[in-house]
Amino acid sequence: MTDFNATLLDWHSTNGSTVAVAGNNADGSRRYAINMRVGKKPTHVGTFRGRRLRQRVYGALKCAGIYREGDPDYFQTSCSLQRPLLCPLYCKIENVVYDSGGHEYKGGDPDSYLKVIIEYLEVSEHSRPGLRKLMFETVADIVKIASDQSDSCFRGYFKNTRPTWLCSIPNVLSLAFDANGGKLEGMIIVRFQWSKDTPGTFDCDQVVREADAFMFFDVQGQIADMLGWPKNKLNTFSMCADENCFGHQQLRNHPGYIESPGCKHPRYPIGCDPEGRSRPLNPKLNCPP
Repeated sequence: MTDFNATLLDWHSTNGSTVAVAGNNADGSRRYAINMRVGKKPTHVGTFRGRRLRQRVYGALKCAGIYREGDPDYFQTSCSLQRPLLCPLYCKIENVVYDSGGHEYKGGDPDSYLKVIIEYLEVSEHSRPGLRKLMFETVADIVKIASDQSDSCFRGYFKNTRPTWLCSIPNVLSLAFDANGGKLEGMIIVRFQWSKDTPGTFDCDQVVREADAFMFFDVQGQIADMLGWPKNKLNTFSMCADENCFGHQQLRNHPGYIESPGCKHPRYPIGCDPEGRSRPLNPKLNCPP
């Protein structure tokens, strides 16, 4: 059982949306939250998986998410679909392998590629240097985790070649960093689209469980150090999310993370639901009453 420091957030309605307000500890101090959303639909990535997939996704995120990435003559402004005149609409991962029918191995097809689309990216690189890079790395790591799950892949048996695994990842991911129920420090929404129709399904719940554990053990400490947040008051709220849960907001216009209308925020971190819907309650967890 993963040993999470977990907390309950208080929620109230504002203009038809749900606003996150960090709940108090017993001593009256406040909490902080990472909100992670994983899309329920799969996107085919072919034979890309593991570390190789992570590297390709991270490279595509830099390509799509930073204006003139790597060019020292340009200020590295953040890019997304919100800046269509400045930024690319998407970046490609080429040569996605697939079964073209009748167990025919199809590789090197120029019409088979993965679009990596940054629908929304808001982060202050001036006040939080390195946060954008960590957001890109975390998205790429979650994609890797998704491709590592057995239920995300199926065995492809092709003529005249050895069997190989063909995998899927979530069609969309989002991360948002909610400081003390107040200022939103950063938010990213990334969509993945294969140029053809995705076969099969994947286990979103399993991906979320594994990604949530990764956030606790590998990411929360980095976020806390970077943002100056106390590590024992930072928690990740993760869920498989419907399409309407991937709305965006500008950091400066809202007091905290706002769920889209009709999207229900998880009341507890994984492992802290007293009714045991997400996992049996572990008495070692720092869960609210």
